Amino acid sequence: MKAVLDTNVIISGLINSEGAPARVVDLWVNGSIRIATSLALIQKILDVIARPKFKPLGTLNERCDLIKKLLERAEIVNPPQRLKIISEDDADNRILECALAYSADYIISGDSHLLNLGDYKGIEILSPDEFLSLKHKLL
Repeated sequence: MKAVLDTNVIISGLINSEGAPARVVDLWVNGSIRIATSLALIQKILDVIARPKFKPLGTLNERCDLIKKLLERAEIVNPPQRLKIISEDDADNRILECALAYSADYIISGDSHLLNLGDYKGIEILSPDEFLSLKHKLL
């Protein structure tokens, strides 16, 4: 299974070790799903974890090291095109671009703009709970 995780899933999965986002991150860490990201998504993650409210994850250097270790398990793609599908939040288009460049099977997100699409060019867009339910059915 090839997926792109929205930054909200990654951050939620790191902050709270309970819940669906954490289980999705665990699947990534243990190699059960393959993940791709892009430089734009990495920058967004770094911007978010630099905020003071994420201090429970450690110092800024510790937070960056944690993200670096996770990203070592991801494929970095360079999307060849810029999309303008979601007008309400242009940053959500970076998720779609990454998923297309990776030929992902799934986008896993908690973002309503993405979830409301349902799918994009054959890429299913699911919440963490929906993805875990689907993965369980496939096993």
